Amino acid sequence: MRKTFIALSLFMLALLAACKKPQPEPVDVSYTFSGLTEVNMLIGDTLDLMEGVKIMGSDEVDYTDSVSVLLNSSSVTKEGNTITAIAAGDLLVRYRLTIKGEDGAETVAQEEHRKIIITSPPKPEGEMISNGDFSEGLAYWETYSGAGAMTTEFEDNALKITLTAVGQAYEPRVTQMGVPFEKGKAYKVSYRAKALANKTIHLQVGEILANDPWFTDFKPGQKEVEVITTEWAEYSYEFIMTLDNDRGGVLFEFGTVDGDDTKTTIWLTDVKVEEVAVSADTEAPVITVKDIEILKDSTINLSTYIYVFDKRDGEIAFADLDIEIKKGEEVVQEIDTSKEAEYVVSVTATDKAGNTATETFTVIVVSMDFKEENLVVNGDFKAPIGETPEWATWVPDWDKISEVAIDIVNEELEIEVIQSGSEGWHIQLFQEGLFELQEGKTYRFMFDIKGVVGQKVLFEVIDGVDSTNPVKYLASETILTDEMQTVEMVFTVTKPVALSKFLFMFGGLEVGKYYIDNVVINEAVVQPLIVNSKFEALDGWVADHAGAGEGAITLTKEDVGAKVTTTLVGDEPYQPHLLQEFTINEAGTYNFKMIVNSNVARTLRINFTVPAEGYWSLLEGGSYDIIITEEEVGKDILVEISFTVAAAIGNPVKFEVDFGKVAEGDQVGEFLLKEVLLYKLY
Repeated sequence: MRKTFIALSLFMLALLAACKKPQPEPVDVSYTFSGLTEVNMLIGDTLDLMEGVKIMGSDEVDYTDSVSVLLNSSSVTKEGNTITAIAAGDLLVRYRLTIKGEDGAETVAQEEHRKIIITSPPKPEGEMISNGDFSEGLAYWETYSGAGAMTTEFEDNALKITLTAVGQAYEPRVTQMGVPFEKGKAYKVSYRAKALANKTIHLQVGEILANDPWFTDFKPGQKEVEVITTEWAEYSYEFIMTLDNDRGGVLFEFGTVDGDDTKTTIWLTDVKVEEVAVSADTEAPVITVKDIEILKDSTINLSTYIYVFDKRDGEIAFADLDIEIKKGEEVVQEIDTSKEAEYVVSVTATDKAGNTATETFTVIVVSMDFKEENLVVNGDFKAPIGETPEWATWVPDWDKISEVAIDIVNEELEIEVIQSGSEGWHIQLFQEGLFELQEGKTYRFMFDIKGVVGQKVLFEVIDGVDSTNPVKYLASETILTDEMQTVEMVFTVTKPVALSKFLFMFGGLEVGKYYIDNVVINEAVVQPLIVNSKFEALDGWVADHAGAGEGAITLTKEDVGAKVTTTLVGDEPYQPHLLQEFTINEAGTYNFKMIVNSNVARTLRINFTVPAEGYWSLLEGGSYDIIITEEEVGKDILVEISFTVAAAIGNPVKFEVDFGKVAEGDQVGEFLLKEVLLYKLY
């Protein structure tokens, strides 16, 4: 009986094995996408993103129906797989193939991308502003956010702009370029707008550039700012076009303008540009100058420090200016750089209509020592230009208006201007990001240069991220000869630097070869009289309540600088105050610099006195007041003054910063001092 059971069991197992179907080996399937060619669209066009698109597997199965289309862009609207272009821009569309397994789970098998380029339709010839009412969406308009952020939509033939973040004045902005302005004509720019909350905006006309100087201003010296209110209103401004340039346009800038960083919603429509009659010229020229320091025994060309612009006449040449130079009360013919001294230069400019303006600036001839370290990389050109060149050139990329080639020849940099362009910035030679300029420090910029005789080369040391933040640390020019000449300039950095950069501009010159050598930036060696000027330690500093009450003032060291905290304000300016005493052993002119950041709006007072001699002040006027406005709260403020002493002072000099009652409304607060520096100029 047992044997029969075993035999039957073996028979059943064999029967089951014979009935089971063999399983196929797993097959790897590959997928081929077709029809994902790059597409160019005009604003207003529609496109079915799946039209002509096919996905085939290596198993000869059509998987097109298993593809989903993904994109996230404000340049289009999407309904199903159909998009409508509403704004210019580039976007990437993702095509995702998803395969469902036997267990029902979905997996992404493959993903491909497709580029869509959206542009505005050709602008009608001769039309100043196209689509000014935004009835065609953002056709002919462009948007830029930068450090800001905004969303746009269209509502009742108006562009609705919702600001969610703001940066500098032009971040974000809405622009239309290609407005055919003509030189010598006057124009009125008008528009209608409203906002959910009052918002200050900046209005500009000019050309946006791809590189430094980033923008060509069509109305230099004419600032246009408007407060958009909560009711619909028409706004306008006029300007006279002084340049031959039809590439520019109008700009609406919604960033931080005059301290207003409001984030709100703005409606904009009915933008127009109309030619108007030129009005009578009653505005005087604008003279731009600033106080400078030059090195003893160096050469000076005053024309490099004076810029005069008239809204009607454009730039006024140096030869047409009236210049008066004074040393003390004496009128002199020129600045003598062989001796340390101070000069006052008076500049008078008159435009064609007879309007006159006058400005003055100070030229100080100084002796100064500099550190040996050269901040410029390969400034002597003894090394070749690398694959990632420290020396780079830039020319406009929108049209071949200029061309340049550089090479190192006999350890000099040869700059061959092949095609010049019309403006200095059309050819730029520069170095950026390889050295670091620090706020509050003084530097020497020096180089040797030669080239086509009589040509004028411009050069600048700037912030490469924003050339207007601050105004250029150094901007000058030199007239060339066929022999190497040394150019030597001193400049002080007055604001934080995002990207340290210097550049030479060879545009607008005669074609030919130019040579530069021995390019140097050295930091000045400053011998401070005030110890711990950057508060590396607090030795030498005294926080004195001076009768204001115990605990009225405290001084604490911070990672950067030191913080003064006041809790009481006395009736006198010096109640309380921060002080340090030192000696002045030489007659001469002294320079004082201080960087302060306050969390309250109020007036501070600084002074240099001699306590043992009746507290007489070294400063003209007896003291110097620093007025911190609401707009300056929380910002670094650079204070810089100079004063002269006739002879060595036998008794200690007391420097103080007063935190008491200097003006009505003065209050307690926190004040971060980053640097307090005093040194002899000459």
